[in-house]
Amino acid sequence: MDFDLTIYPPKKQNIKHDHREISPKLPNIKGGICAVLAGRPHSGKSTIALNYFGRKAFMYGFYDRMAFCGASVEYDTTLSPLIEKFGNVFDNCEDSTINKIINYQLDQPDDKRDNMALVLDDCLSMSGFDKRNSKVARLSAQYRHILKGSTKSGALWFLNQRIYGSIPLHIRASCNVWIIGVMNWEQLNQFIAEFKSSFGGEDALRGMIKYCLGQEHGFFCGYLDGDNQPENHGKPVAYYNFDEQIFPSEKYPRLTGDDDRL
Repeated sequence: MDFDLTIYPPKKQNIKHDHREISPKLPNIKGGICAVLAGRPHSGKSTIALNYFGRKAFMYGFYDRMAFCGASVEYDTTLSPLIEKFGNVFDNCEDSTINKIINYQLDQPDDKRDNMALVLDDCLSMSGFDKRNSKVARLSAQYRHILKGSTKSGALWFLNQRIYGSIPLHIRASCNVWIIGVMNWEQLNQFIAEFKSSFGGEDALRGMIKYCLGQEHGFFCGYLDGDNQPENHGKPVAYYNFDEQIFPSEKYPRLTGDDDRL
């Protein structure tokens, strides 16, 4: 199958349900995905989410159920095709709301459970998000078990303007996919310091981020658990906007001692 992973502007579309083959360039879905999608306002975060969950070349039809938590997510016209398809919109991520989602999943028989994607938008604006003992914190640690279906894995996505000072360490520690758009270099430098050992060293990661963010609506897509290509399984890889592999590559090779996960 020819996978067109170009990021297209949003348009009105009727999202249908379909189970199909997954692009080898997308994040490794075997154990589930906990993703941070971060960038300043109008950087294209909602457009990335719409393409990822709403287009057949990406993950369209893979998830049986989706839910959205966000103070203004119901007014996000970019995400409206997904919201119209799945519903399940909440204006908060209080424990009671997250409990409803968790209980819905766990109340299903194991052999008939839906695989689910949960998107939390503009996280810091929602009360209860950054509490260490919150249900969101529990879910970020246990998403692999709670959101997975009977035959497929689930996904937990955090959309936010910032990483540091917004997304707590106990949640960041669970994340295995990082999709980073334009933001200030104070934030980016902290990201580089935290993940340089996974992506070829400080100079390499800085160069990749500059390349990706230097393009219009460019995003750095880093997958700590690899993509769906067997040779990259369990090993960090990075793409420019999902389609162009930039790590490992001839310019940015994998170095001995890189954080290759088994």
